[in-house]
Amino acid sequence: MEGDFNNLIKTGSRRAWSDDSESQRNFCKVIAQARGMQSVDFQKYGAFFLPNDDYLANYCGSAIRSPEYYCYTQNGECIWNNNLIFPIANAGGTIVGLGGFNPLHYIEAHEKNDWSIIYYQYSNRNLFQKGNYIYTPCCSFKEVLERGYICIVDGLFDAISLNEAGFCAGCLMGSSVTDVIVAQLRLIHKVIIIADNDDAGIKLQKTLLRRVPHSLIFRQGVDKDIDGALKSAKGAEIKMQLQSLINANNPF
Repeated sequence: MEGDFNNLIKTGSRRAWSDDSESQRNFCKVIAQARGMQSVDFQKYGAFFLPNDDYLANYCGSAIRSPEYYCYTQNGECIWNNNLIFPIANAGGTIVGLGGFNPLHYIEAHEKNDWSIIYYQYSNRNLFQKGNYIYTPCCSFKEVLERGYICIVDGLFDAISLNEAGFCAGCLMGSSVTDVIVAQLRLIHKVIIIADNDDAGIKLQKTLLRRVPHSLIFRQGVDKDIDGALKSAKGAEIKMQLQSLINANNPF
C-alpha cells in the first residue's frame, strides 16, 4: 500500500505542476505572502495546493479515492480541500503520509488571535503514524546523516523556513517523542532543539534532552517560533548564532 500511495502522490504533484503550473504558482505565491515569506518554491518540496474536492483525484488518479488512503469521505469530499499538502516520506524516501496547511484557517487564527483554530492536519493514523517520522524538507535521512546535524522543530513551516535559510531541519509534526523518533535522532551526530516558546515547546525540550543526551537547545527568544524569528529584524543575527552552534566542536 505504501508503494501505491507513494506513486499516486508523486504523480499528482508532478502533474499539478506541469499541467496546472500557473494556478499552482499563483496559489503558492499567495500562501507564501500570507506566511510573510518573500518567495518559496513549493514545487521542490513536492507540495501542491488543492482548490476543490476533485483536484486530488484529477491529478493523482481516481485510485486516491480508495478508503485505504483516507483522502476522501464517503460523501466524496476531499479532506485536503483548501490545503497546501506536503508529502511525508520515511527514512527510505517512500511517501507514507501527508501534512496539510490550510491558509484560510491560518489567516482566521491570526486575525482573531485564536490559536484554537487548527490550520495543520495530517493523514489518518490508520495510514500514517506521524510519531514514527521526521519531516525533512528537500533532504533524505541519509543526507541528514552525512551533514552530521539536524535542527528539530515542531511545525512544517518552521522546518521549511530553516531549510530556505540553508539549514538542515526536521519537523516532528507535534510534540510527541516516540521510541522510533529517539532511535533515529541518536544516529545523528548533533541534534539541535529549536522548540516553540510555549508550554508544549518546553516539554519537548525536556523530553529530548532526557532521551537524546547529545542534543542541544537553541533559544531564539524573539518570536513564538523559529519561523517568525527568522522573518524578524533579528533574522540575520539568529542565523549567525545558529550556524555558530552547528559549527562548534564539529569534526565535519
